[in-house]
Amino acid sequence: MGFSYNPAVRTFPVRSGVERATLVRRTYALVFSSIVVTMLGAGFAVTQPALFTAVGRHPFITFICALVPLYMAMRNHRTFPQNLGFTFLFTFIEGIWISPLLVLYERMQPGVLGQAGFLTLTTFGVLSLYAILSRRDFSAWGGFFTIGLWVLIATSLLNMFFRNPTASLWLAAGTIFVFGGLLVFDTWRIVRSGAYGEDDYVPAAVQIYLDLLNIFLAVLQLLGGGNRRSWRLTAAIVRRLGCVFAHPDDETFCAGGTIAKLAAAGERIDLFCATDGDAGKSSGIPVSSRAELAARRRVELTIASRILGIASLSTPGHGDGVLKEVDPERLIGEIVLFIRRYRPDVVLTFGPEGAPTQHRDHRAISRAATAAFFLARLPTEYAGQLREVEPHAPARLYYGAWDPPAAKAELLALSVPITCRVPISEYLDIKRRAFLAHETQRQHEARFEELTMLPAERFAFAAGLPQPRPVTEGLFEGL
Repeated sequence: MGFSYNPAVRTFPVRSGVERATLVRRTYALVFSSIVVTMLGAGFAVTQPALFTAVGRHPFITFICALVPLYMAMRNHRTFPQNLGFTFLFTFIEGIWISPLLVLYERMQPGVLGQAGFLTLTTFGVLSLYAILSRRDFSAWGGFFTIGLWVLIATSLLNMFFRNPTASLWLAAGTIFVFGGLLVFDTWRIVRSGAYGEDDYVPAAVQIYLDLLNIFLAVLQLLGGGNRRSWRLTAAIVRRLGCVFAHPDDETFCAGGTIAKLAAAGERIDLFCATDGDAGKSSGIPVSSRAELAARRRVELTIASRILGIASLSTPGHGDGVLKEVDPERLIGEIVLFIRRYRPDVVLTFGPEGAPTQHRDHRAISRAATAAFFLARLPTEYAGQLREVEPHAPARLYYGAWDPPAAKAELLALSVPITCRVPISEYLDIKRRAFLAHETQRQHEARFEELTMLPAERFAFAAGLPQPRPVTEGLFEGL
């Protein structure tokens, strides 16, 4: 919900039809100009990723920032041009404030913004004509719907704790009812009541503007299903990387620096690790069985994930070294569920060559993750999952990549072409600490230092939304 401001204006009659016409013309010109400025503010925020992300994470701060020019506009509402300047600054910040919500609703339900805008304008036209053409005295509506507004605010605050989807839909409907009534009342005050003088167009326009904004946001919520997807709206403000690998320590070898960098920037990383690495060596650490090694490596992976900043860890526990023998439908389905549950913007896995080691599990997870990338968006695939999750289409699929090896290198496998180099010099210490958390794998430390402790990690674009340039410096660049 937006907010409403009920300014204190002097109540004196508009003395002539000319004055009344001047007030109406100025008011509605400012209303529609403010709507355009709000659209410009939203568009500006979308082109500034840092600002867009900051607003999404700290909407209350943006809300407070909008109150300052609103206060100044009301204080100077008869002083031209300060009144217009502060009003346009307020509506521009309003556009910035609602931009994450607009973008994310449109992203989840393309075309919904146009539908909400059309319905809002239709509502505006019908209710405005009713207020103008009716001969009724709407003075009593102000007190009635103001009480309704406070009831809405109170129930909305309560629902912030309970997050009931049905209640959210009723609140959205109630918002349309309350602000529709206030729109009729405010229109009547402008056109018929004589409450505003011809120079009071700023407070009059702000009232109409806020009525429309609240109606629009409520219609958008109804069309988007209330709070049914609210957790996704919140989550989508933060960009998400879904990593799909075969073994504990793959995440650190392939992308440890990139993961640490994204986590430090506030992005979310979720990890799917298909096996527990129970067939590997233990670097001299005594273990009595494969089960004990698997349990130890799960603990190591949990610690490494915490060091890197990984938010969640999914471990189905398949056998190490035999991933290609797992039923492909089962493995792909598990990754599809992972993608649908955590809804990553980008999926990262090994390339088809299986990384420099060409490990058979790396090849198997590459094939399964690639298939899951395309199937997760189709409601006809793994339809049984749709009782708890919804289809999701990640924007991009990337493979781990590397520079061509030297002629006498130990590992001679070639990589798919590099299209992304992520600078990670500042995060090499975190990457090293994450690797050292995998204590049973320290026999590979020399290889880790030689192959991966480099100023940049390399990746290859595989599918999805094209990169904005041939070689980027970030997996999310251009999204």
